[in-house]
Amino acid sequence: SGELSRLGFPTMLSEDDVECAWYGVVGGREALEPYHSNGQYEYEEYRPGYTEEQREKMVLALEDLVLKRDFKSSGERIKEILVDYIDDIRRNMMIDSVMT
Repeated sequence: SGELSRLGFPTMLSEDDVECAWYGVVGGREALEPYHSNGQYEYEEYRPGYTEEQREKMVLALEDLVLKRDFKSSGERIKEILVDYIDDIRRNMMIDSVMT
């Protein structure tokens, strides 16, 4: 998150944060352990669904970022990651038929 922050992206975690933001929100890894061990954790396979318009909005925003952003130092690597992310969104994002 330090590199993203240096490049001007807003980040939730600082360099000192070692725990995942999700675990921080739910009260730590220990808080989830009883659910995992008892088979009560029901969201392991959850994949959110989006509308086609939401998918297109995400793709256009990321493409705009790749084309217009003046990245420094490790910028080419970040661009590669963003392009891979765009491709993944296009190929794998689940479109929710109830929302369309």
